[in-house]
Amino acid sequence: MNNFNLHVLDNFLSDEVYTEAVNIIPTIDWGAKTLKYNGLDNEHRWFSSHLAPYHPIAVEIEKNIKEKTKFEFRSFRLLAFTMVPKMEPFPHVDMDDGGGHTNQLILYIDGNTEMNKGTGFYVQDGDSTVNLNTHVGFHKNRAILFESGMYHSPLLFLSDDSIPRISIIARF
Repeated sequence: MNNFNLHVLDNFLSDEVYTEAVNIIPTIDWGAKTLKYNGLDNEHRWFSSHLAPYHPIAVEIEKNIKEKTKFEFRSFRLLAFTMVPKMEPFPHVDMDDGGGHTNQLILYIDGNTEMNKGTGFYVQDGDSTVNLNTHVGFHKNRAILFESGMYHSPLLFLSDDSIPRISIIARF
């Protein structure tokens, strides 16, 4: 595991660009909802829709990573809107793909604001156990930046409702 290096920034996007992101959501085609997780049937976890790296939202995300953080930005390896439904947590690691894309972003866009719609970050305890270390609650326009290799999971299982969480995720 990499060092536990977690950055949380509220009001990450300008009001204008944030509003544009919210307004895109009703137009997103989330697909057939038959995706697989790690190649396993019936293990669907979330839905996504890619965002072009030249889209104005992507341009502002890149600018803000460079100006508001100390994270190195190479390029976007992954950039997508995601919709996460209420489900049990599943701590996982998104590793660097070998191309130098060693950092990640979760940018909360839409959903009901509450602690239990956020993301949990875990530390490894032994070879096969991970323990929750930090829970970052959902707040619209909140960015969480971290190094690839950190265990994390959506934590919607204790949510007060079943309204999904919409975010933008990036590996850069």
